[in-house]
Amino acid sequence: MSDALRAEITDFLDNQAAMTIATTATNVPWATSVFYARDDDLNLYFLSSPTTRHSTNIGGNANVAVTIIGDEKDWQKVRGVQVEATAAQVAPSELSSAADIYFGRFPAFRDMVGAPEGADEEALVAAMQYVHFYKITPRMIRMIDNGKGFAHKEELVLS
Repeated sequence: MSDALRAEITDFLDNQAAMTIATTATNVPWATSVFYARDDDLNLYFLSSPTTRHSTNIGGNANVAVTIIGDEKDWQKVRGVQVEATAAQVAPSELSSAADIYFGRFPAFRDMVGAPEGADEEALVAAMQYVHFYKITPRMIRMIDNGKGFAHKEELVLS
């Protein structure tokens, strides 16, 4: 694993807020954009209702693709990542960790879902009846950087 590429990807992820996740459960693809936060292992976390199409698709097929791109109008400066991954609803045993990561980046969402700061696992589970955390575990992250040449890409394999 390239430490320099990992650092470049980490920096890029920290400077964006939304990702597009592509899912499928019945051979009909679906894509949606969500806010995300990352952990030190480059796993991505997002909040969503379990009744959304992308959440139900994840329940039927854990394989997903993600793309994140910076807001750039000059094609010679376009940077982004493409991610091959699996996704799943966060288990109750990981809920506190996911909440710390996500609410640490987006504190306003804590109030939105009614999850009090410092809440224990039981209080978090109770507060999050209508919205759940999902974890995207990347197998591969491809960094695209047109600043290094048109369609320049490098891949970070994580598993």
